[in-house]
Amino acid sequence: MKLLFIAPSAYLLGGVQDWLYSTVIGLRKKGHDVEVGVPHGHFHNGKRFNSHFQGISASFFTNTTGTNEGRIRSLTRFLEDRDPDMIVGVNIGNLFETILRLNNFQHARFTMTLHAIETNYFYDLKKYRSVIDGVITTNRLSEVMAKKISNIELDRVFYAPYGIDQKQYSYNTKLDTVITRIAWVGRLDEKQKRVGDLVDILSCLDRIGVKYELSIAGDGPAKDDVLRNLSHGLSNGKVKFYGMINKERLPGFYRANDILLITSEWETGPIVAWEAISAGLVIVSSKYIGLKAEQTLIDNESALLFDIGDAEGAAKCIAALSNKSIGRRLQANAKQVVDLKYSNDASLDAWERAFEQIMSMGKKIDTKNMNHMMDTNHTGRLERYLGIERSETIRSILPKRLARDAGSEWPHSLQGINDQSWILEYAKEIEESQ
Repeated sequence: MKLLFIAPSAYLLGGVQDWLYSTVIGLRKKGHDVEVGVPHGHFHNGKRFNSHFQGISASFFTNTTGTNEGRIRSLTRFLEDRDPDMIVGVNIGNLFETILRLNNFQHARFTMTLHAIETNYFYDLKKYRSVIDGVITTNRLSEVMAKKISNIELDRVFYAPYGIDQKQYSYNTKLDTVITRIAWVGRLDEKQKRVGDLVDILSCLDRIGVKYELSIAGDGPAKDDVLRNLSHGLSNGKVKFYGMINKERLPGFYRANDILLITSEWETGPIVAWEAISAGLVIVSSKYIGLKAEQTLIDNESALLFDIGDAEGAAKCIAALSNKSIGRRLQANAKQVVDLKYSNDASLDAWERAFEQIMSMGKKIDTKNMNHMMDTNHTGRLERYLGIERSETIRSILPKRLARDAGSEWPHSLQGINDQSWILEYAKEIEESQ
């Protein structure tokens, strides 16, 4: 099978990027012809992406004008030079509209991968359901939500979890030191990851007398706030900040700790939990949205759980692990589940099976009837006065517009909807009803 993944190149840290790397390499080893296409520009730098994810060898497409129309045209040119059996979208919003334009691509299947519990992605799925041949989710909750919200045919929604290469991690039971060594790993973000909760959790640990050392590995928009708010701990050695750690060094980082602390509001993995468990850590986690449906981290069976934002509850969970027998029991139970559900082999088999089933279905796209769905957002003066064709020609000669950030250079979604409140409440309702 010839698979073409279209993905961002600006983001080098996170579960989606780890999944993309391991899945592409794994599918190639299984004999599939797999290519990855990524944008190459300022924030989305394809050469930096290839340097970080050596082995993917991504090809590039470039927006020469800096406009939304420019993004669509660059993707169109890129796709027209290729002949895949399946195009796999990974958080590139303009890909939907590009597919609509490609009349000569009606034989190729188009699959959307869903990696987040975010309003925009579900609206993308609903708006473009007529051109999406299949959607693959990485969490049982998002699988149910995709079926309920999008009105897409139920047999076109699939589940395939993230997987990890367990050979990288040597499992051993620890929890034998006086100091409790806690790891926090991921994107330094407040909205989803709630990294700011660490301040209150550490205050609670200090109050109840737990001797600890917190090691933080990651990067993200909340980095400066984290360093400022934890400055006292950083100065006295109770907190250590490592920044972004590459994949080769991550197993050693895990093995230097006893506990992985997760503070998230929602997750569709998290892959860091499966990695940490494979390295022998105990999981202390918030009851994040997506946890219950996945049925992997179960309180007092495979992890210790606390309510989202409950700093005192988190501290009590960490303190309870001073009882070494509890930690050893949780470690063993969690390792057994992760070996079964989240190995690289199990994950690759699930993704391969989903791709094959989507290929076996009839092609849905009908570009002749989809023009009403096009939304190229042309609001500039040149477009208004000269039209799209002439304005794009002129913009290709002039210095292109500079994007403010990675999201404006190549947006994940074009929906422009940032209200997360209703989608998270809806997710909670669904999860509680399961």
